[in-house]
Amino acid sequence: MAKLTLYFHKLIDTIIQDPEEFNDYVANHLPYQQRDGKIARKEFNRIEPRFKIEVEDETTAIKALEDSVCKNFGRPLDTMTIRSYCKYYRIAHEAYGRYFERFDTTRKIRTLPNGVPLELQDVAYYNMVKFCDLQDKYALDNETDFNKFASDHYGELGLLRLNILASDFDSPGWRIIVSNSYSAYVDVAVEVATALYKSGAPLEIHDAAKLLRILKEKDHVKLIPYTFHDYMGHHEEGTVYQLPWEYECMDSEENVLSLKQYHDIISLAEWDEIEKVNIDKNEVVSKL
Repeated sequence: MAKLTLYFHKLIDTIIQDPEEFNDYVANHLPYQQRDGKIARKEFNRIEPRFKIEVEDETTAIKALEDSVCKNFGRPLDTMTIRSYCKYYRIAHEAYGRYFERFDTTRKIRTLPNGVPLELQDVAYYNMVKFCDLQDKYALDNETDFNKFASDHYGELGLLRLNILASDFDSPGWRIIVSNSYSAYVDVAVEVATALYKSGAPLEIHDAAKLLRILKEKDHVKLIPYTFHDYMGHHEEGTVYQLPWEYECMDSEENVLSLKQYHDIISLAEWDEIEKVNIDKNEVVSKL
């Protein structure tokens, strides 16, 4: 701790003596991994096609997004009950599962037990996923009981990093709303939204205009040093990417980027101006 404290004292003394030289040094030597910037998505995807966000039925996905942009949400439902809610839950959850089955063939596929009546299959599916027994606690076709059931955040059509819920908040009638809170899960959100759209759900997709620009490669990717919990609404760019350190980029399948790809990205990116240190030497002297 003593050595570290001494180092910081020397660093601060150096900055105070010549802040402009320090600012120039940082501007010229700060690693790109620690800078903020953006790059056109089309260029980003061209450099590394694996970054391209793709969905199975792009035509229908684009139509669903365009309808939400135009506020064409479909005819809302007059009432919302647990039984109808579970139908949309099952559609969303199965689409969510199909997405991950592409990458994990060992993923467990849920199947209903034999003998479940058709009118209870969606509720049984919810019970199986959530480890509950709704019909013992609520009236399945009563809107008042639905509101009791949905008052718990985890009673929503909640999926990891993706919020799917029923709402009558700002308009008459009930709509199903898809809200993608994490930029890293754009493709999952669009797949789930498309499945709900195909089912005829009165669907509203939050950030539809942004998602549409992503699919059409008409936006930018935000380059940031740290991506943990980076919500879509916090920036105008569609998604974010954390550039690796230069020494991590080698011509190997184990590396995310090759050195050439790394240099292609940093050469085409628009980098934000680095914040400068501004010191009033007279004030520093007076305090000393």
